[in-house]
Amino acid sequence: SLSGYILVNNGLLNIEPERINLIGSKNIDKSLILESSENITNKSLLKIRPRLIKKDLKRKLPIREVSIRKRIFPIQLDIEILERVPIALAIRNTSEGKEKGMVDEYGYWIPLILIEKTIKNKKSIIVEGWSNVHRESISKILRNKDKFEEPLTRIFLYQDGEIILSTKSLEEILLGSNLNLLEKKIEAFNYLSNNLPKTLKGKIQS
Repeated sequence: SLSGYILVNNGLLNIEPERINLIGSKNIDKSLILESSENITNKSLLKIRPRLIKKDLKRKLPIREVSIRKRIFPIQLDIEILERVPIALAIRNTSEGKEKGMVDEYGYWIPLILIEKTIKNKKSIIVEGWSNVHRESISKILRNKDKFEEPLTRIFLYQDGEIILSTKSLEEILLGSNLNLLEKKIEAFNYLSNNLPKTLKGKIQS
């Protein structure tokens, strides 16, 4: 039938950039999507494997979730993404020196070049010493940041897992490496912050 012919014919056509419908993106454009997955370009709609594209995009771009739908008529590839939301500036050590970026509430690294034009809060928390092994610790601190009576200004992470925090009046809060009692430690810091004389507020060790 004619409808069957159209379906098969459209399915065999290569997906061109103008036939990609990108949904939910603020910082990631279509060119970045194409650069990040070789499983899109020069492939017909029938040969495109959404699972492989999802894997590529989540590995190379700051994306939390991605949904891909193939449409035969009209021929189109819908890519809907949920971007990671940056909430803190970050610095990590690389073979070429220090690199600046940002992290989301889960501690995932976000390249600065992708989101620098949309950063609104220039006075964000700074995470120094980011690495993938520290991601869970960073996330736990960031998700509890509003429990500090004074805003956090800096999170410093050492290679051995030791963590130091800073607030406006407390220059060094030696958090240690065990975050199982983080909420109790925050309560203690809040109490000391409110009751210690200013002359003693330089450094606190948990």
